[in-house]
Amino acid sequence: MILDKPRAVLHFNPIMKHQKASSIFALTNRSAGQNAIVRTLMGCSMIFLFSAELEAKQIVWEYRVITVNTTPRILEATLNENGAQGWELVEINSKGVAVFKRPKGK
Repeated sequence: MILDKPRAVLHFNPIMKHQKASSIFALTNRSAGQNAIVRTLMGCSMIFLFSAELEAKQIVWEYRVITVNTTPRILEATLNENGAQGWELVEINSKGVAVFKRPKGK
């Protein structure tokens, strides 16, 4: 959550028991600079957590490069056949060379 305005924070001072309850809680505002620091630290910690998880689950890809017939029906059949084997189309260039990828070990 990004805060555009300083956020109000309530502080309780238990030493001042003789004061009225309304004055025990002091309302203070964090400065915009303090909010920016908090947001930055929270963002850095989230990036660290996500990057650590991504490293643990890194996907290794294998690729297939084939020349395909670009006639629509034959091309469709070729794409469906490779798709059924788990291959995902990455690109077909103007010369009819198709590049597929899938997670290794499938």
